Order: sequence, then structure tokens, then C-alpha cells
Amino acid sequence: MRSIRVLLIVTGGIGLMWPYLARGLVGGGDARWYANTVADYVVQMRAGFFPLWIGQSDYSFYGGIFPLRLAPYLAHLTGIIDLLTARQLPPYAVINAVLVVSLIAGLMTMYVSLGRIFAERPWINLGLAFCYGLCPGVLGLAYAQDLYMSFCTLPFLPVALLGVVRSFDGKHFEARLLMAGGVAATWLAHPPIGMWCGLVVGVTQIVRLCTQNSWRHTWKYDVAGAGCFVLLAGYSFVSVWSLGPLWKVKIPVANLYLFLKNSFPENWLPIQPTGISLHNLQLGYGLTALAVAVAIFARNSGPRLVRVFLWCTAGLIVLLLPIPYLTAHLWGLLPQAVLNITNIWPMQRLLAVSATCVVMASAVWLRGIRSNDQALTLFRFLLSAALMWGGLEASKFIARANQISLGWDYTMMLFRPENRDMTHSALGPHPVQPRYFNHGVTDYQLEHRFLSLDSKEIIRNATDAIIAGFGPGTGGEAHRLLGQFNGKPEKELVALNLEPRFTLEPNKHYLLLLEFLNLDYTGVLKFEGKNFMRVYGLPEAGNERAFGAKRANARWLSLWQTTGQPEEVRLLWLPTKPGAQVEAYIPFANYKLLEYDPTALDVVVESLLPYRAVVKAPAASYLETPRLYIPNYSALVDGRPAPVEMSPDGFVMVRLEPGRHVLELHYLAPIATRLAYYLGLASWLIFAVASVCHFRRPKIQPPA
Repeated sequence: MRSIRVLLIVTGGIGLMWPYLARGLVGGGDARWYANTVADYVVQMRAGFFPLWIGQSDYSFYGGIFPLRLAPYLAHLTGIIDLLTARQLPPYAVINAVLVVSLIAGLMTMYVSLGRIFAERPWINLGLAFCYGLCPGVLGLAYAQDLYMSFCTLPFLPVALLGVVRSFDGKHFEARLLMAGGVAATWLAHPPIGMWCGLVVGVTQIVRLCTQNSWRHTWKYDVAGAGCFVLLAGYSFVSVWSLGPLWKVKIPVANLYLFLKNSFPENWLPIQPTGISLHNLQLGYGLTALAVAVAIFARNSGPRLVRVFLWCTAGLIVLLLPIPYLTAHLWGLLPQAVLNITNIWPMQRLLAVSATCVVMASAVWLRGIRSNDQALTLFRFLLSAALMWGGLEASKFIARANQISLGWDYTMMLFRPENRDMTHSALGPHPVQPRYFNHGVTDYQLEHRFLSLDSKEIIRNATDAIIAGFGPGTGGEAHRLLGQFNGKPEKELVALNLEPRFTLEPNKHYLLLLEFLNLDYTGVLKFEGKNFMRVYGLPEAGNERAFGAKRANARWLSLWQTTGQPEEVRLLWLPTKPGAQVEAYIPFANYKLLEYDPTALDVVVESLLPYRAVVKAPAASYLETPRLYIPNYSALVDGRPAPVEMSPDGFVMVRLEPGRHVLELHYLAPIATRLAYYLGLASWLIFAVASVCHFRRPKIQPPA
């Protein structure tokens, strides 16, 4: 029978995540960004780079460190899955596999943890495990918000709270083992949820010390458990500390409260299958009913831990309710560090922890209930109803995912080099917002700039070697382009089909130059081909010096394709300003399509793993590279060490003299970070061995 239950967990987990196995990429911009992030991990590890400190491949040419340096579990799980699949899966399939594995592992660890609490009713344990997985605040982390790091915490939350239960049972060593390992793994998967899980565990231990008066006997175990957590999760703290002052970002309570207010009361109503929003992150009626029932049953009797778990749940839910004066005041009492880690969307961090508390409270209460107790009959009925309601709500997530999923062929097209949108959301919590960041496809070869030594302003763009005067920046001579985009309105799309179309030949690079007219360019410029897809917002497709229609914007786009066959591309203009008429944009803009030789540029990147470029400096100047600056970069210019500085836009820049140079950039994490990493890795190996030895040790039966 146990194997049947395990089979049900595996098949149920696959069923709940079926769109991610059968439909390609599911979700929006964050899903694409996570897929690019995972692709960078896969490419680096396949090339022999390990450990991973920064993004380096063409999937992460900007040198991204988020979530790599803050939540390293995702990178390691990616590497394990890639190895187990013989490195045959494309990167965007690996991220889907991460989600499927995380849910199945979450269901399994919850089921096993409940079995450690009470093994007499395994089918109830199975039902509670699925209640956990069906909770909209759990399943919706992937389906409703593309929160893949948060989803990776699901296997570890039950382990941490099982440790709490064992601590109340007097199982000192086992309890500290589970609490330290569970909270540490959750922290490495997603620090915000790890922090809130740790806070709940801390509250329960304070209650235990105050009510059991056992601190004289257990303080050594508590200190050992805390030390174990530091060893297991310490790398994450040291890694963030080594990044320096770049990460000191403050979250205002007013912004956090605004999101809570805007999500209420919809997040207490049934899931809306027509949209994916914060409203669909909720505890759900099923777990809410179980929590209320257990609270009533255990109000006068039953283990104290049941009430502790329920009070923790109630406290977390109160923090998510926009109660005037109270909620904002409660959040204001918390340290700024807690607010910073939580960010402005607390429901994404608190609901999975709340769901785990409810299930654990139910389990602790159940083990003291006799088989003939009427409360048990009522609980079984509520559990069955909760499972049916949870399944109905989950079906809305699945149906919506089937509708919006991109399909394998379309997903493969989006991840062609000419279609990869990598810079959107690339910065993460980086406080320096580069003026050049595009929310669209970017050619890293053209993301280099020469800056003056004194003002550190642009003196030459990468595209100036092709044609000058098209930015970014305000300098350069004016040009008059002879080509003109006209078009025909498409009433069904409320769009302008721009003419003429153009053909991109294989193995060739083009620069599309645009001279915008005196129009209100508020909308979306879309490029479409059989294997070509790009989208740029206007009047600015990003920050103030990204591609756009304003004087300081870059007024060019690099176009190329890798199909091996000529590719016809059409442009669509979709105005988004209320009341705008597409006919008002005829003519749309002047243009010129210019072919260029990438090897004739001032900066030719020969390698990204690691970064190596041949540079022709026009004068004594700084070369601003596309790599985001963090401490500990080093540079070699013509084989000799050169100082590295941070540009005004937060990029790595290196001073060069006039002439031809070979520039290499290397990043090696600080020695403290490297020591913390290897110490943590060794600690996890020792922890795994200790756990296996402890749980495989035969139980000593007391004498009759």
C-alpha cells in the first residue's frame, strides 16, 4: 500500500504540473527570464565552470548575479537535473523540470514528515500532503506569478516544521537536525521564504522554552542547531555581504501596504481563471476550513503545539489583511532588514509558510484523536471537501496555463539568439539602473561605449564605427534617412502593418536606423517573421538611453538571424494611447537598413566564457563593457593587469590608451565567499551522512 501512495504522489504531482511537461514555456516575462537564467547555468556548467559566481554566457552577457549569488539552490538543482538527463534537455525544458521535481518533492517530504508525526492514518497523511500542494498560495507560486525560486522551497518547509514537532516531543538531536537543515535549505532556495520560515520556527522554540522549562537541558542542542544553520546557510549571507553597498535598498511600508490593499478582497474569493494576478495567491477555502476546524476541536484540549501553529498562521494572515491602521503599524514594527527581504509582495512569501503550519497543526492534533471520535469523522469529511475544492481551483490554473503556454516550437523560436530577451529584469535588486538597459533583444557586441576620462560621458558608441549620430546620447551629426515606413491599418489588431517589409539573409548583420517623426509614439513596435519575434515598447523600450524615439535614446536596432535561410520580417505598430488612431501614424518613420561587418567594429568580443575582446580605442578613454560591476573583477590589457572601475551607469569599465588592445575580464569571488561556499558544501555532505545514519538507525524498543 505504501508504494501505491508513493505512486499517487508522483502521478498527482505530474498531473498538477502537466502543462510544464507538455506545453513548453508557461508564463510571462519572468518565466522567460528564469529560463534564460537557467540556460546560463547550464551553458557554464557544460563548459566546465563551477562553482558559478556570475552570469557569463550569451544568455547572461551582462554578468548577472541574481538569483545566483542570493539563492544558489536553483543553480545546483539545475546542474543535477542536467546531469541526470544526460545533458539532452534544452535549457528551457530544464527549468520546467525544476518545477515538476519541486512539487513532487514537496508532496513527498510533506507525506513523509506527516508519517513521522503519526503513522496510523497514512491515507489522511496523503490527503493532507495534497492539500498542501493544492493550496493556491503554493501552486500559484508557479502558475500565477512565475515565482520559481519560491516554488523551489516546497520540499523544505515541511522538514523545518517537522523539526519543530520533534522538539516538542523531546527528540533533541533529531529536532535540531531537521530544523537547521529545513530552514537552511529553504533559505538557500529563496531567502524571503527562508526568513519567514525561520521566524516561525523561532517563535515556536521560544514558546517551547517558556512552557516546558527545559532550557537547562536543551540549550546545548539549541546552540548546536543554530551553529548547524550558520554552516549550512552561511554562504548565502557571506555572498551578499561580499557584494558591498550595492544591495542597500529600502522597502517603504506604504508601498507594501498598497499591494495588500489592492489585492483585497479578491484574494479571499475563488480563483479567477481569466487572469494571472496577485489575487490568485491565497490560502484557499480548503486549508482555511481545516484550520478553523482544528482550532475549534483543540480549543480546550490537545497538544499546545497545535495552538502554537495556528497562532502563527493567524499572525501571518493578519499581516496579509489590509486592516486600517493595524496592518501598516504591525509591518512598521518590523526591522528594516525584514522589510527589505520580504519586499512589497508579502503574500508571495507568507502563504506557503502558512499552508505548512495548517497542515502540521492538523497532523499534531490528529495523532491524539481516537478512531471512534466524532471529530475525526468530521475532519475526514472536511479533508475530502478541501481536496475536491483544491482540485477544482487547481484545474483553473492548469486550464489557464494550457491557454497561455507557448508550445514547444514557439518556445524554441523565442530562444534563438536573434529572439532572446535577456536584459528585461536582468538587474534584480541592483540599485544602479543603467540608462542603456533595453527591455528587448540586445546585441552584446554593440553594448560597448568609450567614455571620456574626465566627465565619463560618451565620446564614441559601438555603432559609430558603422554610422555616427544615432545614439545613445545627444551627440553626433544629424542624418536624413530616405526610406519611409508607411503602412495599412489592421482593424482587428488595432495595429498598423508597416511597409515595406525586409529580408534578412543568413550569416549577415544589419543595423535598422530610424528617424522618428513628430508623433506621440506610445505603443509597441513588433517584429514578426517565420522564425523571428521581437517586441519593443515606445517611446522608450527601457531606460532613458535604451532604444526609443527621444533624442537621447538609441535610434537603431541590430538585426540578424540564424536559420540558414532568408527570413522575411514585417513590422507592426500597436498604439496603446487611449483614443489613438492607427491612421495618424502614416507615415510612421524614416528608416535605413544598413548591412555591417561585426568584425569591423571598434570592439569585437571573441569570448564570453570568460570575457575577451579585441578593442580599437579611438583615444585615451574608458571602455564601458556590458558587464554589471560588482567588487572583485580583474582586468588584463594586453596581458598586463589593469585597474577596474565602475562606470556612472554601474558597468565595468577599464582605462585604455589609443590603439589596438586585447582586453580580458575575470571574476573570482572574494576569498571569504569561496571559503564560505566550500565550507557550506562540506557541511551539507556531513549533514546528509548524519541524517542518513540517524534515520536508518533501528529504534530501540523499551523493555516490556
